Amino acid sequence: MVYYARRRFENFGDDENKVDATVSGSWTLFGLAEDTDHVIRFQGILWDGTGGDFLTLRDKYGNVIYYTTNASPMLKPDVLSSFITVRLPIYYLTNELSSSIRIFGEYV
Repeated sequence: MVYYARRRFENFGDDENKVDATVSGSWTLFGLAEDTDHVIRFQGILWDGTGGDFLTLRDKYGNVIYYTTNASPMLKPDVLSSFITVRLPIYYLTNELSSSIRIFGEYV
């Protein structure tokens, strides 16, 4: 299902906030191309990368908005201490092949 109504404070919906099988070694679009130029408040992330891997997220302008390395897979989301407002699209870079990523936030 694709969310077409982008209402203020609507959740960053299920189809837009996930990657089920990551691509390793290159910046890759996260989410849907039609979400370009929408704005979300980014709150947290859940990533199942294995030990020793890294994950970097950047916004439309190339600003790094999230970076982590894993000693073990996350068991619960990494919740940020405060919201980060970002303009879509988001891109990710990882050295982990076929892991999943979930972003939690809402449209503003």
